[in-house]
Amino acid sequence: MSMGVGVGDILAVSNLARYIWGQVRDSYNQFNAIRTEEYGFPDTANRVAGLFLVLNEIARNVSEGQLSDKQTADLSSLIKGTSDVLEEVSVVLEKYKSLGQEIPTVDSKVEKVWKKISWDPDAIKDFRSPLQKAAESLATLDERVAVLQLDNDQLERHALLDWLTTLNFPAQQSLFFSRRQEGTCQWLLQLEEFKTWMSGSGQTLLCRGMPGAGKTILASTVIDHLRTTLYGGKIFVTYIYCDYRKQHEQTPVDLIASILKQRLRHHISIPENVRNSYRHHTNSGTRPSAEGIHALLLSTLSGFSQIYIVADAVDELSNSDQVRQTLLSILNALQKVHTVDLMATSRFIPQIAQELRDPLCLEIRASDEDVRRHVQGHMNDLAKCVLKISKLQELVVDSIVTAVDGMLLLAQLHMDSLTDKTSPKAVKKALENLPKGSDALDISYKQAMQRIEDQKPGFSDLAKRTLSGITYAYELLTVAGLRHALAIEIRESIFDEENLDDIEDVLSACCGLVNIDPETEALRLVHYTTQDYFKKFGSCHFPNAREDIAVGDLTYLLFDEFGEGWVWDSLEENDPNWPSMVSVGARLHDYPFLRYAARFWTRHAEGYSTNFHDKVGKLLVKFLIDDFKVSSVGQIVLERTLGLYFGRGVPSKTPMSGMHLATYFNSTDLMSNLLEAGLFAADAKDQAGRTPLMWAAHEGHDAAVKMLVHRQDVEVNTMGNRAAVCVQFMRTALAFAAHNGHVGTVELLLERDDIDVDSGGDLEGTLTPLTLAAVRHEAVLKVLLKHKDFVADKQYRRGAMALYWASARGRAGSVQILLERGNVEVNSISKMGVTPLSAAATNGYVEVVKLLLGHGDIDVNSKDRWGRTVLEYASEAAERPPRPPGRQEVLQLIRSAIRTRSETI
Repeated sequence: MSMGVGVGDILAVSNLARYIWGQVRDSYNQFNAIRTEEYGFPDTANRVAGLFLVLNEIARNVSEGQLSDKQTADLSSLIKGTSDVLEEVSVVLEKYKSLGQEIPTVDSKVEKVWKKISWDPDAIKDFRSPLQKAAESLATLDERVAVLQLDNDQLERHALLDWLTTLNFPAQQSLFFSRRQEGTCQWLLQLEEFKTWMSGSGQTLLCRGMPGAGKTILASTVIDHLRTTLYGGKIFVTYIYCDYRKQHEQTPVDLIASILKQRLRHHISIPENVRNSYRHHTNSGTRPSAEGIHALLLSTLSGFSQIYIVADAVDELSNSDQVRQTLLSILNALQKVHTVDLMATSRFIPQIAQELRDPLCLEIRASDEDVRRHVQGHMNDLAKCVLKISKLQELVVDSIVTAVDGMLLLAQLHMDSLTDKTSPKAVKKALENLPKGSDALDISYKQAMQRIEDQKPGFSDLAKRTLSGITYAYELLTVAGLRHALAIEIRESIFDEENLDDIEDVLSACCGLVNIDPETEALRLVHYTTQDYFKKFGSCHFPNAREDIAVGDLTYLLFDEFGEGWVWDSLEENDPNWPSMVSVGARLHDYPFLRYAARFWTRHAEGYSTNFHDKVGKLLVKFLIDDFKVSSVGQIVLERTLGLYFGRGVPSKTPMSGMHLATYFNSTDLMSNLLEAGLFAADAKDQAGRTPLMWAAHEGHDAAVKMLVHRQDVEVNTMGNRAAVCVQFMRTALAFAAHNGHVGTVELLLERDDIDVDSGGDLEGTLTPLTLAAVRHEAVLKVLLKHKDFVADKQYRRGAMALYWASARGRAGSVQILLERGNVEVNSISKMGVTPLSAAATNGYVEVVKLLLGHGDIDVNSKDRWGRTVLEYASEAAERPPRPPGRQEVLQLIRSAIRTRSETI
């Protein structure tokens, strides 16, 4: 709930009420417990008053919480009823308050009166009545709280699962298994090799097959078989479906997290270590590493005697970032800890067998019986002439079984090729010419494209625009997004809803080459071999596709709707300086192609930006000189990093220029041409006073930095505008690069002879590049210290910098690098008047303390600005709860160093 009042607060009220009422309700023992030690009268009245305040706070904010109308009404009613009872209790307490006015103790006479009240029904009936009401109200409140707590737990559970990963393999499993023809894939389940693997001996089974052999359908069958036959509390079956079109999403972290997500879906409650990790990372805005997710997964698997993992199409994982190798390595490591039976499917790639460490291997190909069942199952898709002649149906089945040679995808393509044959002769002729052999897939795709060409012009054009849009897209397009992309009208500035095509017509026009992804509800090509085919022959089928897509993207971004520029919404009514993304979310909802166009317009326009007089070039110029539309796009691409660019300050409608946006995308050709055409200055300022060079340095775009840094019209030491943003944004390009750990960018910037390496050192609230590197990135620190103008621990108006901050943050590696520099003042005093040793000791950084104590010039008896010694700092830190071991060890190190120094003297 808002204002810090939630289910936890209601539980606190419930517990406090129970405590107070319990004390008052019970006879003489409660009298002793309630009265205060000093004044002899219970503090219960004060507690009741405090309880009133908490109840009022909850009542005031319950309507603002995440509750349904009925929950809000019920809880408000209960709060009022409880409050009424408390009022009666407080009246009674006031009535008997005089009992406790004897000071300093309550004498025997008062105790006798209290006993009379406790045991005389007539004397206490007015007191017990409200207590009974309170108990009844509390019981009802407890029930409501339990429901609210359950709802709250469910909300957090869903949020946690979504946080782990957006991958949703159960949806894919349902779809893939539903596509299986009844009775197929049974041959694998009967093989001795499969039975051996399934016996639970912790082995790895690698199923390899040619493209289109039906490996994915086979994997879905195995998964269903395991879940059906091995169902039980001690057995866990999990799976992943790898996909070449989702390589940017299917990282090792997400893939391992998907297994953890499947595990937690069946967990009664979220384990505390998982919940703590979720809260820690969401609060800090970070993501766990693959190793961190692996550790969480391991902690949830201890109760299982057997674990089965099925990984489909591991060959489709990215090779560029060692994704497949990392995933398989983690799965192999899992087998060392638990009894894990791992099954993977793949094409024939020898390296995968090596990565799986000598697995059992099976060749996968659709059996003739599976192909036969598949064809028979789709017979109703053919013309009536086939359905009326049983012998013709048999001919279709036999011909396709013979032609496909175990390739189930090819069987489907052959069936698609027969759907427009309306006479027995046409069917027979098509069967005689079915493609066979190694080139069969390419030939089948070519034939499919010919069928598309032979459609009516409207359907043919729709299909080609759809296929080219999907083929050349840089990520999957949602159904809504693709429909909008197809509906773009060139030279129109307003989107017309009446130009939208029905998705069923789109799928029909594509002749079976496109389907809807079950996980993302996005449109995609039917198989990765389809993508391969269009990569080879796309220029033949779609000669102008790349240019048309670029024109479409820019036309969409130029719609009048986005002429409002950057939009902000107040998250809280009294805080207009804090932005939310409500209006941006509304834009993205109403214009579902907007996010894609905003993120990828530069990549689609690449190669067309050298000439601003052609079709794409004219649109580029029109878009980039329109600061309002540029800022609309910038707000979307910066969505997750808005705070890093503009903090809490409310920018104008046009906080950035087209030059800044081009720089953000590292589009150097476009940047060069914009400067050459005189459309922008190389040192153009955004609302926060930052130049394109500063944006490029912030992002680590070395190509853009290299293009800008040696231009005479670029000032390398420009600093952000303090009036526009928070003080920490007052950094030069070098400081931004150092802060974000961009080593290559730092090296490029240091090539400038006029670079100010100490920028920000004498400004309140800012840190120098060297200090920023010292507390964050050791690799950058080493590069900076090679520069002739750097002083490792220079004194500024704010006092000591690099060594102090590295020590205070526990960066042992940076401290060692600085100490090895040789010209560091280890006893320097910060603005706060504290030495590096005192800062490290206070925080219990053992390794840093050891490094500093090992320096010959360290003064273990040094005093800060107020005369306090390192020993005092260490002693106070060691006694401060919860007394972590590090602080205790630091204290011993300081004491030992002082003794050693005394003995030496």
